[in-house]
Amino acid sequence: SLIHVPINIPAFAVSTNVEADMNAELIAHGYSNAISGCFGGLQNYMAYTQSVLYARSKGDGKYSSIAVAIVTIILFFIGPTIAAYIPRCMAGTLLLHVGIDLFLEGVYDTFGKFCALEYAGICIITVVMTAYGMEAAMIAGVISALSTYAIQNITHLNPIRGYMSAA
Repeated sequence: SLIHVPINIPAFAVSTNVEADMNAELIAHGYSNAISGCFGGLQNYMAYTQSVLYARSKGDGKYSSIAVAIVTIILFFIGPTIAAYIPRCMAGTLLLHVGIDLFLEGVYDTFGKFCALEYAGICIITVVMTAYGMEAAMIAGVISALSTYAIQNITHLNPIRGYMSAA
């Protein structure tokens, strides 16, 4: 997806307290997608929730990354056969845990970190996403961002840049 990098990478950086270099990320995703496309592969996509789960489980280093890649490849081939043996309540519990964690991180933890107008935009986006889905929330986000930008620039506008004496 075209917009997953500008959305998921900064969100992941905030979740893990790591500074992200967006230029390097965009270049890496570009090369990855170009190479994958040359060989008929799928586009690169960062799965945010899995990345946060991996980072919070203290997954770091070369060996743990290789282990995750190997398990992912194995599950790609045998996943459908073992999926029947995983209790549905476990999958639901994981989804509930990730959902609550993301809500707390995005809405509760940000209270007081933004001005009232920006926080109202966060709340509006949350309500719209809950009621109408991701596409409507993206539209609400764009409208909220543009409105916030316009209002903040109007209220902080200083049209007089300087003055000169007539003498």
